[in-house]
Amino acid sequence: IDALSKKVSQRLGVLRRVKYLLPLHGRLAIYNSLILPLFDYADIVWGNKNNKVLMHNLQVLQNNAARTILDYPKYFSGTEALAQLNWMPLSERRRQHRCI
Repeated sequence: IDALSKKVSQRLGVLRRVKYLLPLHGRLAIYNSLILPLFDYADIVWGNKNNKVLMHNLQVLQNNAARTILDYPKYFSGTEALAQLNWMPLSERRRQHRCI
């Protein structure tokens, strides 16, 4: 999970650097193609861990991505940013993937 967090952070850095050059749909396309697959890949396996700290760290990264895409400041609520984008939190995505 640490390697996953590092990869997501690196790609979020790329998104932050280019966000001023892209409209909203372009930022969403970058997230959906470069970052979301990292969260979804094998989440059924590593998502069953009961380590709440690691799962929380991944959720923080998703919240940061939502704020970056919407160009909101760092102190803006990540949960509210997720709601505005109609995104499920990662815990809900993992639960949904287990059900499929």
